Amino acid sequence: MIDSYGRSIKEIEGDMKEKKDGDDMQKYEILYQKEKQINDFMTEFEEEKKEYEAEIAQKTKIIAALLEYMSKKIKQQDKLPTQADVGEMKKDLKFKERQLNDAETTAAKLQVEVDTRTSDLQKIKNLESRIENELSQVTDGINKMEDDIANKFTKTDQVTEEFENEKERLIVIKQMVLKYKNGLAK
Repeated sequence: MIDSYGRSIKEIEGDMKEKKDGDDMQKYEILYQKEKQINDFMTEFEEEKKEYEAEIAQKTKIIAALLEYMSKKIKQQDKLPTQADVGEMKKDLKFKERQLNDAETTAAKLQVEVDTRTSDLQKIKNLESRIENELSQVTDGINKMEDDIANKFTKTDQVTEEFENEKERLIVIKQMVLKYKNGLAK
């Protein structure tokens, strides 16, 4: 078919060359343009046909998918709850929301209680260590006092003797200071 058009075009071109008359030339020129358009259409036809067929196939798939989706939705409508069921579900939801709020409030209160108890426990542990330190200090003090009682207060004779010796030493020092003073005064 394309070959026959090609031959026709060559014949027309040949005729155009032979005829130099302006009127006939114009007719041949118009005819030549028409033939060229037909040839262009024929060459592009197969490619455009493939593009349109691919587009139609794609749209067919989309339509099939949409029909399947709509079919599923129509089937699901039969499974939708009634108005009474919806009302019952709303009541259940409100009840469960209240229970959730109560549980959250209780959890918050319990967390505060846990924090308070933890703080109290920490204070008790700190107090325990302070008491142990103070008890250790008191025990050391008692031991020192017991040692003092055993060593100092039971040796009163020794302390008295040391006191007398110190007293005599101080008297001797006093007499020496008086002699020195009297010696300076003269």
